Amino acid sequence: MRLSIITRFYFLTIGLLIFVISASTQVPKMVIVEEFTNASCSPCGSQNPAFNELLKQNQEKVIGIKYQTEYPGYDPYNAQNNPDVLDRSALYEIFGVPTALIDGAVPDDTYGGGIGKWASEGWYPGAPGGFNQEVLDFAAGLETTIGISIEAVWEEDMSSADVYVHITNHGTEPIEGQFWVPVMLVEMENQWLFAPGTNGEKHFTQVMRRIYPENGLPLLNYLAPGASTTFNYEDIQIPSYIYDLKELAFVTFLQNPQSKKIYNGAITDTPEIPETFSDLAILEKRTVFSGDDCGKMALLGMQVKNSGNTVIHSATAVYTFGNETHRFDFEMNLNPGDTILIENSEPTILPSGAQEIAYSIENINGDSLREINLLNNLVFNDPFTAIAIRPIETFELGFEKDKAGSVITDQVKLVSHNNLFVRISEKNMFPNIETPIGGYGTSEKSVFANFRQWNIASFNKKGSVLFLDNADISAVSSVEITFDRAHAQRDKSGTLSNDGLEAWVSYDCGQNWILVYKKSGNDLATTNSMSDRFFPLPDQWETDTIILHDLTYETLMFKFELESDNGNSLFLDNFKIVSNMVPTKDIIGNISSMNLHPNPTQDQVYIDFELSKKTAVNLNIYSMEGKLLESVLMNESLDEGRYQYNWVPSHQGQFIVSLVEGNQVVNKMVSVLY
Repeated sequence: MRLSIITRFYFLTIGLLIFVISASTQVPKMVIVEEFTNASCSPCGSQNPAFNELLKQNQEKVIGIKYQTEYPGYDPYNAQNNPDVLDRSALYEIFGVPTALIDGAVPDDTYGGGIGKWASEGWYPGAPGGFNQEVLDFAAGLETTIGISIEAVWEEDMSSADVYVHITNHGTEPIEGQFWVPVMLVEMENQWLFAPGTNGEKHFTQVMRRIYPENGLPLLNYLAPGASTTFNYEDIQIPSYIYDLKELAFVTFLQNPQSKKIYNGAITDTPEIPETFSDLAILEKRTVFSGDDCGKMALLGMQVKNSGNTVIHSATAVYTFGNETHRFDFEMNLNPGDTILIENSEPTILPSGAQEIAYSIENINGDSLREINLLNNLVFNDPFTAIAIRPIETFELGFEKDKAGSVITDQVKLVSHNNLFVRISEKNMFPNIETPIGGYGTSEKSVFANFRQWNIASFNKKGSVLFLDNADISAVSSVEITFDRAHAQRDKSGTLSNDGLEAWVSYDCGQNWILVYKKSGNDLATTNSMSDRFFPLPDQWETDTIILHDLTYETLMFKFELESDNGNSLFLDNFKIVSNMVPTKDIIGNISSMNLHPNPTQDQVYIDFELSKKTAVNLNIYSMEGKLLESVLMNESLDEGRYQYNWVPSHQGQFIVSLVEGNQVVNKMVSVLY
């Protein structure tokens, strides 16, 4: 268990620290320079190249340690080990990067009597740009009577190491108090093929990768004059995220945790890596994309090279995109220096959304030994956009797994002016909201349309919610679409708002759209109007149902379109598409066919049917609940032939048109929109 820096202070501040050093014996001094930096920090990118070169020119007397922080942006090293960086940052109270310390102190224009560039060139205290040769020479010339050395014994498989730190008091006075003796694993040099952050840096040196031991730093409490002591760090585990085994080294130093002063330090050599270790490099991405966005596929592949000294017989190619990881095992006989194309035999269907394919290699030669260098496996991701086709049985979407505040997820793309007004929401985004704002209060998240702040005088009043996946409807003739909504009209000084919601479907992956639902104003509202901002209670939700029939298509895509009237909040949740069989009794008889058009309709519907011989028919309109609404024909005797009647509905909704002849009944659904 790792002790936090605060816990360490608690234990280390018990008792008085006494450190009296006599200059009677001069010992070799290694200066410790620690820098807090970040791969996405622009000032770091501009100051580090010269700073790194200065440290490199002084390796015989200076040990550099780089702590890659989590701010101001992404840093791959910090993503792999943030806690250790936080501990050192808390010790020194570091709040900005880049900041460099020398033997535990932040240098400024007074350091060494003003020998640095902090005064002459106006650098801020601790700026790497303020360091020069005179600063390092001055620090190396400060006397110390503490001798320190370090040695490492590496396991043959490079999975762990035993480290021994030797400290000798060459002074005439004892060392008394409590002093830290950490061991840090560093990578001396990493050269990336591309900048992993945003500041352009590709060259990283002396990066701290782990601090040992994990359960708190060991303490030196007392060391008599002329005496020596050894700290044993046995079976130190080497993290799997190390980029280059050849560049590893261990660093140690003696530090006063109260004054922060570092008295001396030491570093090991880098290890000799046995020739039996493998190194398989990715030279090129060889993925081939096929198809349009709907149902897009990829034949995954990569060109690799044996950059090591041993024959490679097997490996696993790994491709990661979205929440999916695909692994493919390959056998080969790849000699050192040779290349080979490893490609999957069948294309892979890609998931919906704008995503990227990440490439990696693992399990080389059965993972018997670690790979030497992971940096030559790093290549740019392959971006793609796709719309997946998923079985209708699985088309049930909520938003619980989506990040609150997001406008695009694996499921939906939300569009509004500057992406300001339609987002995935949860109650924690709003003050004083205690009830979950998902459907009927049973879920935490929903799609939130902020009509209240969507000022149509200043912003485009249109928005949309696009469901990225297509439903596979090739095996069904009718589907039922349901969703939950909650909305209140806004009372604007006696005038009620008229925010609108439409639902559209596409059977050709979004090339053409058909309106299937339309509500606005009072029809859209699920509770009484209000002047305050609306947040739904569990009983202020309603469920809408859309039924589509006579389907002869392969896929169905769905979207909502929104139109703001600068009214009040709208919430949407629990979207489902399921197979639906319209109740139809279709016995062989004299009705040859019946069709409805247009369907959906906004004013009237034409009912076309054909009779194979003279017969009496009934033509009725029913509600979805089976209630008779209107009789168009009542036991009307009609001759053989084709007929057309029109029906003008009085309100919107979905209705069943029923044509009856003898024992034959043909029922079809029609949707009416206004």
